[in-house]
Amino acid sequence: MSRWPTGKFHVDVNAPEPYGICDRCSAMHALSALSKQQEWRGRNLVTRNGLLICERCLDVPNEQNRTIKLPPDPVPVRDPRPIPPYASASDEWDEDGGTYDDDITEFEE
Repeated sequence: MSRWPTGKFHVDVNAPEPYGICDRCSAMHALSALSKQQEWRGRNLVTRNGLLICERCLDVPNEQNRTIKLPPDPVPVRDPRPIPPYASASDEWDEDGGTYDDDITEFEE
């Protein structure tokens, strides 16, 4: 069972204007008062499936659907050099300044 659309629409006899029905609330409004629902797709706002919506039912486009624009990569360093290997914090040092983890082979002469 359908209901008759209601709304605050007054007809001016001197300047008649067409009316339209809101696709969300089914209220009757002047056709110029209805607008199309938009949403973010990529970096642009696009009209979503052609619905005509009154001002009360119109949604603000959700920014979460907008594509993030990333900044450019930093400029690389010219002629880079590798970092020398340092001892890690887990290494234990002996009295001579070396680590116990070093494999030292003594040669006999």
